[in-house]
Amino acid sequence: MEMKPIVVCQQPITQPVMKPVRDVQEGKSRTKKSRRTKKSTNKKKPVLYTLDPDVILLVERVAYHAGDAKSTVVNEALRRELSKLHSATIPTEWEK
Repeated sequence: MEMKPIVVCQQPITQPVMKPVRDVQEGKSRTKKSRRTKKSTNKKKPVLYTLDPDVILLVERVAYHAGDAKSTVVNEALRRELSKLHSATIPTEWEK
């Protein structure tokens, strides 16, 4: 009769162990969803490697005014502004 309460006491010990496992699984599913959306948006953004402060300020200004606009609108605005600054065009390969 005394052994049964010990077995019952072992069950609540396993339940708290199961709860963090569920939380971790929920966290993994959330991070996977956010990673998928980030990957899809990163493909559309143009990549600029520059240390020119004028270009950096220009990109920040265009991105700030664009807000939630489509990436094509941002790319067109960047191409227009950069052609004014450096009389150069961004390759269309960077849109992909």
